[in-house]
Amino acid sequence: MKLAITGATGHLGSQLARQLSEAKIETRLLARRPEAVEKLPYTTVFESYYDNSEITLNSLKGIEVFSGRESQNRVAEHKALIIKRAQTSDFNQG
Repeated sequence: MKLAITGATGHLGSQLARQLSEAKIETRLLARRPEAVEKLPYTTVFESYYDNSEITLNSLKGIEVFSGRESQNRVAEHKALIIKRAQTSDFNQG
């Protein structure tokens, strides 16, 4: 399974990233400011936004499951992210 976490610089996202790293689970950490993400074993960091940009599209390639952050606009943001993931060319290629 290929897993991604959004909001990797936030409180919950960073805690989850640490726990998955400690469990030796390879995880992609998505953040608007990749330089602010804590460097952890078993993780890779990708710049990503809650939008339909090419940057976001590239950050989602190959991802099967992702965990998102909480926000006032979370439903719209997560919907946009799910739609963008569904549009990636590798989404239906088991």
